[in-house]
Amino acid sequence: MLLQFVYIALQIWGWWLWTRAPVSRSVSHWRIARLSAKAWLVTLTVTAAGAAGLGALMAANTRADLPYWDATATAISLAAQVLQAKKVLESWLVFMAGNLVFIGIYLDKSLYLTAVLFVVSTCVAASGYRAWHVAAVAATRRQRQM
Repeated sequence: MLLQFVYIALQIWGWWLWTRAPVSRSVSHWRIARLSAKAWLVTLTVTAAGAAGLGALMAANTRADLPYWDATATAISLAAQVLQAKKVLESWLVFMAGNLVFIGIYLDKSLYLTAVLFVVSTCVAASGYRAWHVAAVAATRRQRQM
């Protein structure tokens, strides 16, 4: 339950960041950021550390069957939320990676309908990545023409 409060806080923070951006009805006018190699390294390091810490906490204090896998999926999802709040294109890739871990967990638990839900979520994330990529390319072209 506590994790849901973290997600709610991230959603409110993301909404606040997004509402501070210039008003535009077109996705092609969003300022979509890209992760540098250094930012990827920081993201991966923080996510791995978070997964290890949360996994150890879950292993010691819960009866979770797959505490480190659960923690990894959760840490990846939290990283994706942070990146999405910052309008980072690669957030969609991170969401897809987290979804793949969740799919494996739910298949292992024989929760097939939930696994299907995450397959659909992965398809949505792939569509989001494609739309943001097209928008980022269009914005780059506009900037070069100016």
